[in-house]
Amino acid sequence: MRTGSDPTAETKDLSPIQQINGYINQARSHGLIQLVDQGSQHNGHSVVVNGQELINFGSCGYMGLEFDPRVREGGIEAIRNYGIQFSSSRSYLSNPMYPKLEGLLENIFQSPTLLASTTTLAHLAALPTLVSPDDVVLMDQQVHSSVQMASKVLKANGVQIEIISHSNVARIERKIKAFKDTKKKIWYLGDGVYSMYGDFAPVAELEHLLNTYEQFHLYLDDAHGMSWMGKRGCGYVLDNMKKHERLYVLTGLAKGFGTGGGAMILPNNEVKQLIRNCGGTQIFSGPIQPPLLGAGIESAKIHLRDDFESLQHELRDKMAFMTKALDNQPLPQMSAVNSPIRFLGIGPTGKAQEIAKILIKKGFWLNVAHFPAVGPHHSGLRFMVNRQTRETDIENFVDAIKSAAYDIIGKDEEAISQIWKTFSKEYRYSLIQG
Repeated sequence: MRTGSDPTAETKDLSPIQQINGYINQARSHGLIQLVDQGSQHNGHSVVVNGQELINFGSCGYMGLEFDPRVREGGIEAIRNYGIQFSSSRSYLSNPMYPKLEGLLENIFQSPTLLASTTTLAHLAALPTLVSPDDVVLMDQQVHSSVQMASKVLKANGVQIEIISHSNVARIERKIKAFKDTKKKIWYLGDGVYSMYGDFAPVAELEHLLNTYEQFHLYLDDAHGMSWMGKRGCGYVLDNMKKHERLYVLTGLAKGFGTGGGAMILPNNEVKQLIRNCGGTQIFSGPIQPPLLGAGIESAKIHLRDDFESLQHELRDKMAFMTKALDNQPLPQMSAVNSPIRFLGIGPTGKAQEIAKILIKKGFWLNVAHFPAVGPHHSGLRFMVNRQTRETDIENFVDAIKSAAYDIIGKDEEAISQIWKTFSKEYRYSLIQG
């Protein structure tokens, strides 16, 4: 049995940046991150790294729409008509494809929708506009880094921020009761589908809190729930919650949707105009460029077709096959069985890196999840299922995981039991507070 060591065994005297730099540099030295796909083409099924073709389990393009001929042609036609870029702040002038795409997205989401160049820029436009120093923010410890980034702006603006242990609805409710007499609005920031563990927000319980407490406002990033889930691909949150005047959903178009940009799904047109008027990144950031707008229009049309559900079913069949294949492997599965994102817990970063290196040698590309994407000592293997994934690839991949796990961790029941104990414990790491 071989073991790997953590890259920063002694971290007490290191700043957060030094810690992150240590982990990233160690992963780089092992050839696990910051690599380049060397293939002359890309089809979503495989990548070429250091001259080796690897089956791709690292893509968030869940629906494979980036390879759909209609979507590709939409981007090409937009270049023919409008060029590569439209170089103007949208505050002054927009490409004519902007309102067309927003209109199609409003048909998908059945709510007013405002586009942003990325999901990160959407958060940076929406949150500082919506949240005031009279409010309090309850932030899930595992909410996406882009939300945490925007929350640092809120904190600088004087907004009180409280970190909530992951999906702990009882604690959210206790905080609502604690702040209802001193704060104007109480915001909860979370994800619809969490990007590392692939688990889901407790939307039924959160909806109950919305209906119970008038001060409670719900803000969810559903970038990883978009397209593969819900009627017309509306996403996990909107498929499981009714429209509400205090529900704000932000999503990304660069994953399942297959193009690029971010979208703010808002309770009414007044809020939409407010964010467009006052959101800093709406005023000063560049627009979504013509190729992505043209491709986005075609992807939206596909979402609105009667046969779109059949594409979703293709992915769900692959997800079910992966679930069955993973049943007898030794590592704890942190992800939901009906999610395209899968996470196997390992714990020590060095061991996670060693297992990933073995899998790459065997011809599989995946993501090592370690600090700062997850908390220290909670590293693991993150991999995704998409429509390009083949069942034979899944079988071979899971067999390779079993072999590599036993090679690095061993078959000792006590060692494997310790991993399960590590991931059964609540941990409270977040980028904003550490």
